[in-house]
Amino acid sequence: MKIFRCPVHDVINLDMGNPTINNLIINLIDSPEFQRLRRIKQLGLADFAYPNATHTRFAHSLGVAYLAKRMITQILSLQGQPTNNNPQITAFFDQIKKDAPLTVIAALLHDIGHGILSHVTENVIGIHHEEWTKRIILGDTTINHLLTQYDPTAPSTVCDILSSAPTHRHSARIIDGTIDVDKMDYLLRDSHMTGSGYGRFDLEWLLNVLTVGIYQDRAVIGLDEGKGLSVAEDFIMARIYMLKNVYLHKTSLIAQKMLELLFKRLSQINTNPYPNQAMEAVFKGTATLPDFLSVSDEHFQILLSTLTTSTDPILNNLANGLYHRKLYKEITENQFHNSPPYHAFQIDTSTTGNKMQYQAGKDEIFLFNKKGQGQELLELSSIAQLTTTTPTIYAGLPTQ
Repeated sequence: MKIFRCPVHDVINLDMGNPTINNLIINLIDSPEFQRLRRIKQLGLADFAYPNATHTRFAHSLGVAYLAKRMITQILSLQGQPTNNNPQITAFFDQIKKDAPLTVIAALLHDIGHGILSHVTENVIGIHHEEWTKRIILGDTTINHLLTQYDPTAPSTVCDILSSAPTHRHSARIIDGTIDVDKMDYLLRDSHMTGSGYGRFDLEWLLNVLTVGIYQDRAVIGLDEGKGLSVAEDFIMARIYMLKNVYLHKTSLIAQKMLELLFKRLSQINTNPYPNQAMEAVFKGTATLPDFLSVSDEHFQILLSTLTTSTDPILNNLANGLYHRKLYKEITENQFHNSPPYHAFQIDTSTTGNKMQYQAGKDEIFLFNKKGQGQELLELSSIAQLTTTTPTIYAGLPTQ
């Protein structure tokens, strides 16, 4: 089994103890669809603010698969404990064990549908990576052929595990929960690669204090109350600080808004600067699966370079601003209201405020005492009740 060196996890070993599964994982990693993730930046335009934030979805996906393997191992080690002598929990363990190989594979493939600049273009041109992930896994792709060869039902099972809708599969919460392997990896990885430090938490202790219990008549993954409260709070604060200081950094938001204006202007004028038909289809929302899979971040740079010589002054200005990092600068609200179109904009960050707090009913971290009685984090922690606000940003041409 191949191993991968990683600045976050040191050695990533995805050996599942089964040669067939191991070969499948390696072949999936070597597939054209997965290798494309080497050319998709994890944090989009964040390197405008943090120069080293150029890491990729490829590295993140390996990390998530590795943590899924570790989390499953830790959960299954809890079988046989006295507090777990419950039919619901027995069924929980049975399903986690049965789903284990495909859960690791689902973790590996969870971001396979990300497009150019990851989340940045989701808002700008409507690329939703969850839908493209499903299309890649179920479509005429190497990934689908490999999964189908292993088990004809494997593609649909992987999609079920990755479904954002409520699912009966407990393994889905390993990848997409409140304390899940996706967040574990991206908080640590993005913190490390930006050099910011905001996303650090004690991963080893978090995995060590994982437990399973019954909360409101359902079996759930939780943490040991006595040993896990502090690391649960640490994890939530890491998420909040990364949102505030990295993911919603003012410079990144300004660059993203400039990109949005660039594509808005492209739609208003009669020009076709795209280097190929596939990229045009992607940015116009008409892409087929082969179109989508043939385009990655380098094509965006080609487009941007082309637009720096545009005869349209608005396109020229926006493209050169993004290409040469001459971004709009923060201005006053009064200056914004007195500026002509495309010369200034506002960024309303109020809709992101909910993300910067622990949301009851959505975020679910359960803590269980020695008797197996569970409570939700908000019942035990004052830190989880903290809220934060985000201001409206006004930005205009750097010459203003």
